[in-house]
Amino acid sequence: MADEDIMPFVVFCHGKDFEPGSYIIDRVAAMAHFRPGNTINVYKANGLGGLTWYYNETELTAQQKYDIMYTISSIALKYYINKFGLMKNIQI
Repeated sequence: MADEDIMPFVVFCHGKDFEPGSYIIDRVAAMAHFRPGNTINVYKANGLGGLTWYYNETELTAQQKYDIMYTISSIALKYYINKFGLMKNIQI
């Protein structure tokens, strides 16, 4: 993804280490180039990765995770359609 303007990647974190005020949150934020947590960050900022990371003391539900991943993949798909055009005759 180094040559792209997006990074459609998500990390879900939960547990006691992710309660408010935890130093672990600061460490993850540093790895995410200080992009805000609990929000979708697909587009890179200043050349740095657009890492999406969600954290909470309790785990997100399967539906919440699905909705986040669906949104990220939709953004990525729109990005590539705009970049390369709608590709007909794709063989998968």
